[in-house]
Amino acid sequence: MTIQRIALYVAAVVVLATPTHGQSALRARLDSAIPPIMRTGDVPGLEAAVILNGKLVWTGAFGVRSAASTERVDPHTVFRAASLTKPLFAYLVLRLADRGIIDLDAPIVERLQYVAPTTDPRTRLITPRMILSHTSGMPNCCGPWALFADPGTTWEYSPIGFDWLGPMVERVTGMSLNDVAKREVFEPLGMTRSSLVWNDTLESNAAASHTMWGRAQQPTRPPDAELHTAYASGSLQTTADDYANFLIAAMEGRGLSARSAPLLFTPQVELATARSQRAKPTALTSRLAWALGFGVARTDSSTEFWQWGDAGNAKAFVIGDARRHSAIVYFANAQTGLTIAGNIVSLVFPGEQYPVEMLGYPSIDDLPRLARRAIVLAALDSGAAAGARRLERERAQHPERVTVFQLVAAAEALRDERKFDAADTVLSLAAHYWPDSADVPIAQGDLRLALSTNSAAAAAFYRRALRIAPTNTVAPARLRWALGDSTGRANPIALPPSDLQRRVGTYGRIHITVANGHLMQARGEDAPDAMVAIAPDTFVLEKDASMIVRFTTRDSLTVEGYAGDRLTGERTPITAAP
Repeated sequence: MTIQRIALYVAAVVVLATPTHGQSALRARLDSAIPPIMRTGDVPGLEAAVILNGKLVWTGAFGVRSAASTERVDPHTVFRAASLTKPLFAYLVLRLADRGIIDLDAPIVERLQYVAPTTDPRTRLITPRMILSHTSGMPNCCGPWALFADPGTTWEYSPIGFDWLGPMVERVTGMSLNDVAKREVFEPLGMTRSSLVWNDTLESNAAASHTMWGRAQQPTRPPDAELHTAYASGSLQTTADDYANFLIAAMEGRGLSARSAPLLFTPQVELATARSQRAKPTALTSRLAWALGFGVARTDSSTEFWQWGDAGNAKAFVIGDARRHSAIVYFANAQTGLTIAGNIVSLVFPGEQYPVEMLGYPSIDDLPRLARRAIVLAALDSGAAAGARRLERERAQHPERVTVFQLVAAAEALRDERKFDAADTVLSLAAHYWPDSADVPIAQGDLRLALSTNSAAAAAFYRRALRIAPTNTVAPARLRWALGDSTGRANPIALPPSDLQRRVGTYGRIHITVANGHLMQARGEDAPDAMVAIAPDTFVLEKDASMIVRFTTRDSLTVEGYAGDRLTGERTPITAAP
């Protein structure tokens, strides 16, 4: 432990141990330290709260709600909580369990008439306790729906599980999930600016989300079919002050029985043998476990609870010590919001950051990341030539920081920002510096797919990668994709309007509409993209060759990407507002 960390640790122990002394110094440190951390981390707006000894001792609101405006974040600004929803949902379920409405250890299918999209009989063994501790054997997301392990035998993070349990809560209570949350959590705990569904009043002072490089995405009204849909896995909108009210109640055990209250923080499963954690050091994974709702991290001096939230272009993080009734939570309106987690958490909880280490998000202090950031920002601000000049300067001054990995990552970032010329320039320089790297032509091929429909050019780059590295396993799959896309686009088919109209709907978080004689596909806040039919049930994006949309049944679809990723969705019927 460095001298600086020792000093912070001693200061934190003093603050945690004495309710009145040292708190003013802590508040001053938070107020002064957070803004520069946000600037280095490219976070436009942030809201945070600190609880010590069961009392809310500090809240902070920093920056702007949107980089496209001057509207400041204030204590009432609503942020996306993402997976910080999960512990709150677990608290809700425990309240229902205390009253006998839910049995934590009864198989869900006995109470919920819902058939999982798999015939695996093991799904009949899954219980609410398994869902809340991520031991259901259900997948994380976005892939073929299949159990990867026997329920109850190992840990694997599964938002899908929470969204399977959510409808059970609605079924056994006869209420919408948001109304149950109001009754069981929001109203009893004074969470007046929190909701699991779209709320026009809250959205009038909501933080926009931002891409990694600061492009604002204003909150947009969901389609009618999704307007009143709550997700137990991550649809909470809230403020730091509201969430602090929940944390205080949870740490006190308020609203829960003496039997249930400890379950939020008591380990139910160890992470050391989890499939997704096997590549990580045992010295790290042996410190980590999961309770019902929160993760658990054991340090040399305490046992901490924690959870992260990742909504893509909005992030959140909470960590605390339930025994000391102390915690810090923050919400950030940027894709980079978790790169600052270690820096912010250490202001209150110095020492080893096991949860941050487990997540593996790059730190704002990572020198290669800073070099990549300088290249990308130069290209975004002043064009491809400026990005190239900054790349050359960084490579001359810090050659150890400018690796082929960093340049490919920089090009991917520029591609995501639709700065294709700049991305192409960076990859051309990377090909010059590392002519024997197959990663560069693969990235150049991927760029051609995203450029629009240039899949033939993409195929040429994938072939080049195979000449460089004949045993490469990525290039052949990409090559097959590019050739198949090129063939499909060369033979589009025309479908009657009735065939298009019957596909319209919301499939999970994928929205399908019709405009100008085309099916349109949008995910989340993204703008709709026109699609071209290459078969009666198969479509490619008109201006993006990187994905295919397949309607697998009348009410379900699959979106497949060139990199092998897959997202499935079931159509949601349009319902009236409750």
